[in-house]
Amino acid sequence: MAGLIRRRVFHARWSRFKAEAAPLGGAVAAYADAGPPDLACPANRLAALALDMETTGLDPKRDSLLSVGHVPLDGRMITLGGAARFYVRPHRALDGVNVAIHGLTDSVVAEGIEPTLALTRLFTALSGRILLAHHADLEVRFLQCMAQHLWGLTPPMAALDTLTLARRHPRIDPETLGPGDLKLGSLRARFHLPRLQAHEALADALGAAELFLALTAGRRSPPLGRLVRLF
Repeated sequence: MAGLIRRRVFHARWSRFKAEAAPLGGAVAAYADAGPPDLACPANRLAALALDMETTGLDPKRDSLLSVGHVPLDGRMITLGGAARFYVRPHRALDGVNVAIHGLTDSVVAEGIEPTLALTRLFTALSGRILLAHHADLEVRFLQCMAQHLWGLTPPMAALDTLTLARRHPRIDPETLGPGDLKLGSLRARFHLPRLQAHEALADALGAAELFLALTAGRRSPPLGRLVRLF
């Protein structure tokens, strides 16, 4: 019953958002017009966008977006031809921690696009698709905060979070997990997936897409409503 109520509230929020987005036009209106995902759709027929965003920190109100990588996932097929990566100009110079973690420098991100264009590209790519990410809260919070700042609207979003799905997986016993065992790279190793470059946006997006396929392989395909988180 609680799940049904959450879905009804989510659909009501989407209807209000669609009405508010219509006068703005562009990517935000197209995203709204595409409508909420069909939560009754089997997971093996989903349309998703695996996404990773590298940022200067974890606070979307204070920190900046640095780079974005995304790749479409249709059913159980990753469409590499639709993959994209781009850099975003931050609102202040990078510090040493950012450079050490992401390998990005001021000269690299200075060639990036403006945040407004980045947001437009992201919501264009997300139109009609569910966001898929590892620890999806971060991507959702940044997208919603940026949209509120630039457009004055907070888009409702549905997300598949591979971190949440991993915690529920029958092969993973929460009581035996050690520090770092739920990181993307550690989970990929557990499911015999190849190692990818960490903290590189497109590699992490692809890594999340492949991990999702591994987490849902060989299992009955449940409806998306059992897997997604609504924001």
